Amino acid sequence: MPSVELVWGLITVIAVLAILSVSIIAGVIIHSRKIKESENKFRLLFNRVNDALIVFDKNEHIININESTCKLLGYTQNQMLNLGLKDIILKEKWLELHEEFEKIFESDREYFGESRLIDAGGNAIYVEVISVNIRLNGDIYVLSSFRDITQRKKNEQELRRKHIALREVLTHIEGERLKIKRQVSKTIEQIIMPVLNKLVNDGGSTNKAYLDVLKNTLNDLSSDSVSILETYDKLSPREIEICNFIKTGATSKEIADTLNISILTVNKHRERIRKKLIISNKNINLTSFLKKI
Repeated sequence: MPSVELVWGLITVIAVLAILSVSIIAGVIIHSRKIKESENKFRLLFNRVNDALIVFDKNEHIININESTCKLLGYTQNQMLNLGLKDIILKEKWLELHEEFEKIFESDREYFGESRLIDAGGNAIYVEVISVNIRLNGDIYVLSSFRDITQRKKNEQELRRKHIALREVLTHIEGERLKIKRQVSKTIEQIIMPVLNKLVNDGGSTNKAYLDVLKNTLNDLSSDSVSILETYDKLSPREIEICNFIKTGATSKEIADTLNISILTVNKHRERIRKKLIISNKNINLTSFLKKI
């Protein structure tokens, strides 16, 4: 028959084991409740995030999504759970993300970039992607967040288009500026300088006819230089010179005397000027026409 001490020793061991068992069971229950509470909180947050969240397994099959994913891609939850990464991403973008997923499964690295998803209607959606690995029940998965940036991309494309258009306008303006600069230089060389060279007579007195031409030409250039330069570009230096005299109101005889040429030559120049400026109507006065330029 066992001794009293042995009995009490067995009772003590059994009691200790019972207490430990109760503690372990209570701990497991509490831990399970905490895990369940954590899972509930995770699901709550998971579903309330505005970005689309998708959990992929190692085969890149979709095992969980939030409500925002359905809104973004236009699928129901059941439809989404029958799809994989290849089904929802643009074909040209799949390989890039596939390779990143492999790296994420192999290490704790994260991926941040841009891609394009395909919704249920076949429309491409620009998205910003953040992917990380997570552990659920001891298994590794990839959790990816997809943020719709389609409107931002459209704004960027529109901004680039406007930038290109602005650059073309500025290039055109610069071209026109250089063109005008060349025209002004040409005008000074062909119109102003010849007049200045003849402004003073051999005796040292001022030639009034050329002085009037100079004043008139400078006034014209300051008022609408582009129009005048475009018109004068069609004429020879002598024809420009005669045009300047005509604009001052000088007669053919006065022009002939000033230039020391015949009236017939002046009239021939007038005819050529009218022809080059396409003045076919003989009723149009050449002096009035030139003053309106």
